[in-house]
Amino acid sequence: MKICIMEDLHLPYHREALQYEALSFYLADMKEKGAELLVVPGDFTADGNRATAECFFETIKNLSIPTIVMTGNADFRNPETKEYFRSVTAETKHVYGEYTVLALRDGEGRVPREDLALLDTADGKALIFLHHPIESLAEESKTRLSAFREKHPDVPIFVGHAHIEKREGNTYYLNASDPDKAIGMPPCIYYYDTETRALSKTHFDCPKPADFSSYLGISAFHALEDLAYATEKGLYAVEFRPSVVNEDRKALLSGLCAFRKAGGKCVSFHFPNLAARDGTPADVSELLAFAVLVREAGGDRITLHAPSVSLLAIEKDPDLLSRLADLAAMVIDALPEGCAVGIENMHMTAKDSMQDRAFGYTPEECRCFIELLRARTKHPVGFHFDTGHARNNIPLSQIYTQGVWMAELGKETVGFHIHQVLLRDGKMENHMPITEPYGALISYATFFRMWESGRLCKAPVFLEIRPTAEDKAPYKHSLAWMLKSQ
Repeated sequence: MKICIMEDLHLPYHREALQYEALSFYLADMKEKGAELLVVPGDFTADGNRATAECFFETIKNLSIPTIVMTGNADFRNPETKEYFRSVTAETKHVYGEYTVLALRDGEGRVPREDLALLDTADGKALIFLHHPIESLAEESKTRLSAFREKHPDVPIFVGHAHIEKREGNTYYLNASDPDKAIGMPPCIYYYDTETRALSKTHFDCPKPADFSSYLGISAFHALEDLAYATEKGLYAVEFRPSVVNEDRKALLSGLCAFRKAGGKCVSFHFPNLAARDGTPADVSELLAFAVLVREAGGDRITLHAPSVSLLAIEKDPDLLSRLADLAAMVIDALPEGCAVGIENMHMTAKDSMQDRAFGYTPEECRCFIELLRARTKHPVGFHFDTGHARNNIPLSQIYTQGVWMAELGKETVGFHIHQVLLRDGKMENHMPITEPYGALISYATFFRMWESGRLCKAPVFLEIRPTAEDKAPYKHSLAWMLKSQ
């Protein structure tokens, strides 16, 4: 029997997100490969959205083979839909000829005792599926399954959740089918042949686009040194931080002239924030002075954070965003003619709660401010997508995944900040080097595929990687593989 396993698909609410294209690809591949059973071991939705789940079931209902759809932790993220997902979780025991499949119901972090009792019926023809790795389950479930694993080393056990592929004996850790979350490789589905006990896979390929390197640049935390490097390497773009106003103006303009002569096409400036969290606007003279610098330097574009004012401040003062848009438009009109403006998405911080957070953390909020500016200036205004901000945005990132951001605003992008996010001591750290395309917290599979298909506007891509005392130019490591030919 050939079993197809589709692990950690994470379908979001937005039907144009890349996960849906991946699902269509996987279903076509299953038909071509002659799969006889489909097992979905959980996390088929990104955030427990019932409409998304119903869409998934509607999509697979006409398959000519049996299906076993399990639930994972992501499917239980919404307290209001937990009972629904419990009701649609597959039964535990399934018999297909001489083979028994046990789909253990561990979506909420533990296996029910009645499911654990079924382990006593398992023999050499059994196959066991879990969403979570055994070691991450609640203590009773972990103890019982660990004892089973030791007693029955030949029984195949398939687990997901960790989004990384490895094998320990006959325990198979499966990578994600989700382009946003597959680690170390493109997303994939697996096939297990019960006769040969062979495991194979089919990738939903998301290679680095051939023209991607043609749009690459760096965020210049050390303005003159990084500008010199961008010039030496013939990079497409360079972006300066707000602190560039403190640099020697003559040296900066001379460096920019050399950058242009070396083939540099895009000079960008990251503007200071428009307002404080309480809604107090920034100093107008400082903003205008920065605009003068951009004009002198012949800036091609600017990046502007969505106003970081709290939603409570906006609620108390409904005209606050309009006044900040008026301020921004006045400054934008002082920029060089045709200078583009990118409104950058922001993310949850230690100061934020879902009851009291700042503005600009969702696609809808970013689009709102973009439209306010478009109504006030003739300069081109679009979206500046920061991939790390989208990822380091819990719990909003569970709804607004990387794929959703790109589906919502990809056609309106005028620039990108890309970097990796790392998890250290339970906290996420932004602006880290991208050492590979399919990283642990940010996989660039979706980005590459959306870029290649034209669903992202091709625009300057800035490696926004913070220097450290030990490494003042950490972007060099990321550029090494990004500039390498396919």
